[in-house]
Amino acid sequence: MITSVTTRRPKWVWAIAGWYGLSAVFGLLLTVMRSSGILPMDDDLRKLANSTPPDYFLRAIHLTDLIVMGAAALLLFRLRKSAVAACGITVTLEVVLWLLPVISGDFTRMGFSDWAIHRALIIGSVFSLMLPFAIFLYARRLREKGVLD
Repeated sequence: MITSVTTRRPKWVWAIAGWYGLSAVFGLLLTVMRSSGILPMDDDLRKLANSTPPDYFLRAIHLTDLIVMGAAALLLFRLRKSAVAACGITVTLEVVLWLLPVISGDFTRMGFSDWAIHRALIIGSVFSLMLPFAIFLYARRLREKGVLD
């Protein structure tokens, strides 16, 4: 008699994989559509499109982040241990994407034109870094419980 062991995916895995997957797909799609001119750009985006080497570096990190985010979604959905590493890389890239403009003092790369006016938005973006970090911790907990192979 053949028996199969089935592991049910936790509900949060479905939600996280869906969120990361949709974020990666739509992020890549928007990037391609804006770069190709299909979607119009406002003045701030047009300034960013006139890229300097730091802008190319940020764009490369952003695209890498979106690709790793998609991989993390797929690996977490498939309940693989490597999802923890992919989630960790996503957290690291998100922090780098946030810190580079802060360190350089050029907040226009973050979409903020004035530090004093947009302080609340910067604080909000710090809170938005908590989501990938919480997902990383959740993936680690799943690995420790033996849910991830």
